[in-house]
Amino acid sequence: MSRRLAPHPPLPQYYGEEDARPRWVRGLFDRTAGDYDRMEAILSGGSGAWYRGEALARAGLGAGMRVLDVASGTGLVAAAALARVGESGSVCAADPSLGMLAAGQGIPRI
Repeated sequence: MSRRLAPHPPLPQYYGEEDARPRWVRGLFDRTAGDYDRMEAILSGGSGAWYRGEALARAGLGAGMRVLDVASGTGLVAAAALARVGESGSVCAADPSLGMLAAGQGIPRI
């Protein structure tokens, strides 16, 4: 029987107990959400929108389909998916970080 391993031991400078890790990670995403889209654009060299569109097209996403974007962050993939599925389709974005979802409120929707 295999034992589930944590990605790393607790980091006492950030959180002391293992059960505090999820709260710390959620807080990290909430605090950085406002910078996420700008950093994505910088780190991808501006190719992120093209890449997301290509990935969704290659996955066969098309008009009228329904999409669930899990760990959506600010919704960059969800917005690209919505553009592909059109008004006859639907996209639902879910993320444990309310800060990320709130930061994505300004993404253009059709």
